Amino acid sequence: MTTNPFKVVTRLVEFPVKNAVNHEGHYIGEPEFAKTLVEKYGITRFELRTSKSQVCSIGFNEKTKTWYGWSHRAIRGFKTRAAAAAFAESVS
Repeated sequence: MTTNPFKVVTRLVEFPVKNAVNHEGHYIGEPEFAKTLVEKYGITRFELRTSKSQVCSIGFNEKTKTWYGWSHRAIRGFKTRAAAAAFAESVS
């Protein structure tokens, strides 16, 4: 019989954590990730994929009129918000 090489513990952590959020206060991710989305992809607007989503996974580049969808695995640009949202859901 193999024993589990780890255990799960719950700890209360009390220290400041920096997160990037959009103007409505919705979570984007770590600040460096948000900075990359702005600098590399030109995203100027971050949105939730659906009204029930808890993390922004689509965004819009105003300059190129491109919608982006992403997850922790991939990012891709599209002409429509619907296509970007479908992609974000497919890679989540």
